[in-house]
Amino acid sequence: MSVISQKVIKEAKGGVPVNGVILVKGYSVKLTKNGKEYIEGQMQSGSVIPFKAWGQSSAFSMLKNNDFSNCPSMISGSFDEYNGTVSIVVDTIVAVDGYTPSQFLEVRYQKDAYANALKQIVQANTSEKGYSLASKILFDDAELFDRFAEEFAAKSHHDNCKSGLMVHTFKVLCLMSWVLQTYPNLLTDGENKNSQDRKDLYMIGSLLHDIGKTMEMNYGVYQPNSAISHRILGLDILYKYRADIESAYDEKWFRDLQSIIVEHHGEFADPCRTVVAYVVHKVDCFDSVMTGLAQSLDESMMTDTSGSSVRIDGDFLTV
Repeated sequence: MSVISQKVIKEAKGGVPVNGVILVKGYSVKLTKNGKEYIEGQMQSGSVIPFKAWGQSSAFSMLKNNDFSNCPSMISGSFDEYNGTVSIVVDTIVAVDGYTPSQFLEVRYQKDAYANALKQIVQANTSEKGYSLASKILFDDAELFDRFAEEFAAKSHHDNCKSGLMVHTFKVLCLMSWVLQTYPNLLTDGENKNSQDRKDLYMIGSLLHDIGKTMEMNYGVYQPNSAISHRILGLDILYKYRADIESAYDEKWFRDLQSIIVEHHGEFADPCRTVVAYVVHKVDCFDSVMTGLAQSLDESMMTDTSGSSVRIDGDFLTV
């Protein structure tokens, strides 16, 4: 059994037979204009593609009488094209073992390369004690770092793919490094100008601002504890290292780091009460908006930070 490749999905043309293993994301029973039942849903192998199973097929009976949602499956059928949209018409389907849903997700980023780049930018912009703390909280925790390196940054809108969380965090760190070089007075905390401790706070806060998403989501699917929000879940991780943080810095530094985790959504959640939280919020927003725009250029539609849909027509935007 071979997996239907992302290349096959992206280059699919109507009338071409298709056979292999693919992930069934979800589906529902629909009715034709004549009142006959059929199945409509989505499948994925790298790219997402719509599918149908007509009422006379064995696939229809299998899908209707069993739950194939998020299930790797062996299918046979053919590609169909209607009004420029390619879909799969599934004739037969059977669930298969030996695969995990994450194997079928889109791969946009090279995980190992970004993992190395992430560590390098943190090390280059923090003190020895800062990098040691970052390593203790994240880099040296193999289980947590693997989740961090695999997870989506968001369900939709930006970096909604494997390793998206790590890549989004890397971009926020790159932007933050530039911001601190360009606006050095941000390193003033009222007492110490150009403080390395202050720079550590911005960089480690940027590194950990979305750490709670490792518990909030599982490959972009919100988990039951997502009702608490990744901002609160991130505090749970932070509190495990409170003694280490206050030993390396002080209690105020720990409180400021807390404010970044809790308030980095700014006016969209809890308003920022500290300068460091406000700066991280703005940098975080900039990357999410620009990445969302870049991803949307080929889709002709994007969502802005207020949640409004914006249509892209060449170089013009229409709300």
